[in-house]
This record gives sequence, structure tokens and C-alpha cells, in this order.
Amino acid sequence: MEQIPCKEYVELIATKNINFSLTPYSIVVSNNGVATTAGWIAGGGLTYGFEVTTGSVSTGDVVYVGGSCMTPPVGSQIRVLNVKYVNGDGGLGNAAASGVFGNGGTNADGVAVFSGLISSIANTTVPKDALFFGLGIGTASVNAGIDGYQLPVNDLYTEESLIALHSLQLTRALMLLLQLLVYLIQQLIYGQPQELFKLYSI
Repeated sequence: MEQIPCKEYVELIATKNINFSLTPYSIVVSNNGVATTAGWIAGGGLTYGFEVTTGSVSTGDVVYVGGSCMTPPVGSQIRVLNVKYVNGDGGLGNAAASGVFGNGGTNADGVAVFSGLISSIANTTVPKDALFFGLGIGTASVNAGIDGYQLPVNDLYTEESLIALHSLQLTRALMLLLQLLVYLIQQLIYGQPQELFKLYSI
């Protein structure tokens, strides 16, 4: 049986009809050591990209992006990469045997959804949706959050940069970490993959 990294995935729910051949989207995940001013497009071992360029979704569809042996419960797999051996789409991110999805901890990790190809993303580009998870921001913050990762204004964030998490955001981050721990325990005991994240974004 393959290791856990190829089972990791992101679940997304479409908020509108999209033909990805006409309107491509990109999903970027982070696995933070020390983040840089490049933010989501740092690449290397920090961020990894998935480009969705084929297929289509209708409002309300549940879809998945992730590793080549993911087994999500429902919905379509709209982008699959063997993250253990294949670099990220658009040259963003290196393959990693230990996985490209971060596990949070004291240095927050995140996932973001962008409209367009990886090549269209700059370090100042604000994603359509994003979330961070972990026990704290730690080294995910660059220059006190002024530079680096850009954030959308949504139900989690009121700023477009990773300046600070308010108490409510910290509570939600802890809840996400708890979900991740449950997932890892399920993997160890039952070997059953579960969804890592849910984003209501595309």
C-alpha cells in the first residue's frame, strides 16, 4: 500500500458553473518551514500547485484535488498528481515523499484557490478563497504579516495579508488541527483516507 501523502486531498464545493477549459483554476497548498515574500508562489518545498484545466462543474458540485491514490467519499477528482514523484503544475513546488500538504503545528500551513493558471499568480495576487490551520502563525508570517501570503476577505479573515489571527480564527484553526489529528489516527488504525480540508470556493 502506498504511503499517506498520495491520499491527501482538498474538497471543494462549486459556487457557480465553471468550464475549466475556458476558465482554469489553480489550487495551492503550503507546507511551511520559513515562508518568504513570494507567499503562495514560493514553490520548492514550501508551496505546491495543482492546475484545473479540463472538465466542468455546476453550482453545488463537490470535487477533489490531490494525490494519485486519494479515495474521496463522493464527487469528481478534477486534478490528480502523484505528489511523491511529480513536481507541481506550472513548475510550482517539488515532489516530496513525505507529502506536500502541511500538517499545521506552530507554523501555520494553508490552502488557497486562485482563478487562472499558476503562471498568472504573483506574490501580491489575492486568492478567491483560502484558509490557514495550525496552533499559531509562526514562521508562516513574513515581516509581521505585511508581506508573503495574501488572503481573501472571507468568513475567516478580515485582512488581505497574514497579519494576525483573532481569537475566533485561532479557535477555528485549532478545530481544523483536531480534524487533521483525527484523520491521521484513522489512517494509523484503519488505513481509511478521510478528507483533509473543505473549501467553499470555486
